[in-house]
This record gives sequence, structure tokens and C-alpha cells, in this order.
Amino acid sequence: MEAVDRDRAVLARWFQLLATKRVDELVFVNRPSPLAGLHLPAALFSCASLRRLYLGAWRFVDTATLPRGAFPRLHELVLGAVALEDRDLDFLLAASPVLEILAIVGSVHKLNARLASHSLRCAQFCLAILEEVAVVDTPSLERFFIWRCLNQRHGGRVKIGHAPRLSMLGYLEPGVHVLEIGNTVIKSGTMPSPKTTVPSVQMLALHLHFRMRNEVKMLPSFLRCFPNVETLCIQSEETHEPTGELNLKFWQETGPIKCVQTQVKRVVFREFHGEEGEFAFLMFIAENARVLEKMVLVMELRRPSAAEELVARMKALETARWASGSNKAGYLLSRPGVGGGSAWCLKAGSDFKHNDPFFCLV
Repeated sequence: MEAVDRDRAVLARWFQLLATKRVDELVFVNRPSPLAGLHLPAALFSCASLRRLYLGAWRFVDTATLPRGAFPRLHELVLGAVALEDRDLDFLLAASPVLEILAIVGSVHKLNARLASHSLRCAQFCLAILEEVAVVDTPSLERFFIWRCLNQRHGGRVKIGHAPRLSMLGYLEPGVHVLEIGNTVIKSGTMPSPKTTVPSVQMLALHLHFRMRNEVKMLPSFLRCFPNVETLCIQSEETHEPTGELNLKFWQETGPIKCVQTQVKRVVFREFHGEEGEFAFLMFIAENARVLEKMVLVMELRRPSAAEELVARMKALETARWASGSNKAGYLLSRPGVGGGSAWCLKAGSDFKHNDPFFCLV
């Protein structure tokens, strides 16, 4: 829907009609551009009956003039290309006391997101410009997803505070995201303690460049923060400016990682290219994961010679000393641009009946 200032009165009457009819689901999308001056009509906040609200391509209204309990029944909120400030997100969470699902897709401004909600069960940030996202106080939060955020990989801070029910988390980026648990910033070499771990997480997804040394060096510390992970999904990213790979010796000297040794049952490694750094990590998993049931490698053939290189790597992996007792590796092939990339979508992420938003249980 396209709106300009002269249509505000019409929109106000329209929203009053929707409120009178107790509409429970609303999709309200403006044209993508120009966004400047197109403020979200304040009359929208009179629709107290809404349970699902999807907003697209709007500039947020001044929340100082809005009623604090605007959405007493709202369960799901999706914001797409909405220009909002930090205080606007705070207002929305406070105004929606039963909100369970929040998704922010393609934010226009840099955002420092603070999640404080006793009802929130799922939070997703996709293609958003995030300076920081902090899980402050979310006793009901089960799913927390960040996908392709932090523009041009400049990094950002991910804080996890009070989230005792958090079980699914991704995609974290070791060496790019600054991970903070409680009041402790996780660094390379940080050892686990009750203050630096999130024991509730059982499914973890990571983005990683295995030819970037600083990212791989952070991987052990990230894994130690989640001691009860049973399903691990690794998305291997192509590196255009590599800084060097870490070989198997690095992993042999890294010390024990509890989740790998005693908890990890499934590993899905997407976009395996047969590089030394990737292979070293997989060998570490094979030789240390005692309860591993399945290792699935999704391989994209990028070069004509890649097949021969992959076969050599796979033979070495299959003949490794598997801590689980036998070879658990399986393979899937994908052509460039077909079936590659992150296996995750917004809809699956917020579907509580779907227990595999990263599509790891293949």
C-alpha cells in the first residue's frame, strides 16, 4: 500500500474500522522507495485485537505519543525494511506483553537491539545492520537466529544474558561476532565456566571461513560456550582474501571440547570444498566425538579438478580412528548455485512444530 501525508486521515479512519471489526492479522506494506517521510500511521496502534502484524518499508512513528499497551494480544511481529530506532524496538516489546515471535528483516538503520520480554519464544534478525543484539531477559526464548547481518562483515556484538530455555542458536560467526555471555567477552583461549556457558543450547549453527586464521582460532572457544550441543551445523564460506589455514596440529593441541567429546550426535558441514582447514576440523570431530551418529558433508564442485581432491580427502577421513567406533560420514553433492548456501528460512525458524530450522536432520 502506498501512502503520502494527505492520506493520513483516510488511513486513520481505515484503522479505526479494522479495530472495530477486531481484525487479528494485518499485512501493511508500503512501496520500497522512497522511504523518507513515509512514517507509519499512528492510528495503527489502535488495533488492539491484532495477533499477527507484518510491516514493510515504513519509517517508524514517534513512540513517545503512543499508548504503552497498544498490542495486548499480539503474538507475531515481522518488520521488513522498517526504519526504526533502538527505543522503538524497546517500545514494541513493552507494548506487546504476549509476543512470541519477532523477526526483523533488512533494517534500514544501525540497530542496537535489546531483547527483554517474558513471552518472547523466537527472535530472528535477517539482513539487518546490527551493531549489537543483546538477549537481556528472555526467560521463554527458545530460538535465536542471526542471518547475514552486520553489513560487510564489520562485526558486531552478540550478548546472551538470561535465556534459560534457549535451545536453538545460529548463525554465529566466530572471529567476526564478538560473543559476550553474561558479562564475559569470549576470546581465543577462554576456558569454560558457569559464567561463560549456555547449557540449554542443543542445536548450534555457525558461519566460518576456514582460510581465515582469526575465525578458526575462535572456533574452539565458541564451541566450549555450548557444552550440551547435540546438533552442529557448519556453513563453510568461500574466502576471497585468505590469511592462512590451520592444520590438524592446531586441533590436536587445542585441548578437549566437552560438547564434541560427549554430546554431539550430528554434524552437517555445508559447502565443503576439500580445503586443508576444513579437513582438519572434520578429522578432529571424527577422532573426538564419541557419541557421533552422523556426519553429513554437502559439497559444491567449483572446479573441474575438485572431484579428485575431494576423493583423496574423503578416503583419509573414512579411514580415521573414529571415536564413535566406525565411519559416520555421508556425502551430498550440489552444483554451484544449486542447493548451496545456508539451509535456513524465516518461516521454518518461527515454526515451533519444525524442530530442524537449519535442516540438519538430513
